[in-house]
Amino acid sequence: MTFLAPNRFRNCILAAVIMMLLFGCASTKETGFNQKYEASKSWFKEKWQAVGAKFSSSEDEEPSNKPQSEASAAQKQTNCFEHRVKWSGETLSLIAKWYTGRYGNWKAIAKANPGLNPNRIAVGDIIHIPPEMMKTKKPLPRKVVAKTLPGYFAHTVTQPDEKISAIASWYTGDAENSKAIAEANPDIDTDFLLVGNEIYIPSTLLKTRKSMVARSNQISSVKLDSKPPATAANTATPPAAKPKKIQLFGPKQFSDQ
Repeated sequence: MTFLAPNRFRNCILAAVIMMLLFGCASTKETGFNQKYEASKSWFKEKWQAVGAKFSSSEDEEPSNKPQSEASAAQKQTNCFEHRVKWSGETLSLIAKWYTGRYGNWKAIAKANPGLNPNRIAVGDIIHIPPEMMKTKKPLPRKVVAKTLPGYFAHTVTQPDEKISAIASWYTGDAENSKAIAEANPDIDTDFLLVGNEIYIPSTLLKTRKSMVARSNQISSVKLDSKPPATAANTATPPAAKPKKIQLFGPKQFSDQ
């Protein structure tokens, strides 16, 4: 009995020391792990903030080595002249001819409008034209577009006294359409028509294609033929003139006595 008691006590003390050592090692490992975690967390936070600052600065300022960004393209379009397609039959080449003076400039205009299909121009499309190519800023007239279409019709002024109201009345059936015809012919002063003016008649107003000149010639021929009918008074033959006595000239004749 005296031999076993010290052994048990020693074993208990040894066990307690081992547990304290194990607990101390575990707590030391846990403390080291926490320190490493906090350090890595702080490092990651700093890197994240640095990346965010760099990303935000790249959005505010465009890098100079970019050839052309969307922002610069939008800025260029802002400086361009805007043409809005109004008439059916407009083509990019016709638009280029009117505003720049050359049909072939449609390729340069197509490059200035990357989102536009040059083969499918629709009413309402907005086309940007570079200002350095511009020759005129006057809107593309409907008359110019209509000339390229098969249904184009125009009246040529042949008389110095022709009026736009008479032309509208003849071709459209209503003299009130003279205002619409004047708007379709911005290149002509419809208040003072000149011989040779070509008056375009929109197909939506046109009622007849028969020339008004033929009609006016017909009226003129009727006026020339309409003479007063013959009467007995103005058909009587004038009285015949009385014959004059013939007088002989020469020596007088004397009878024999």
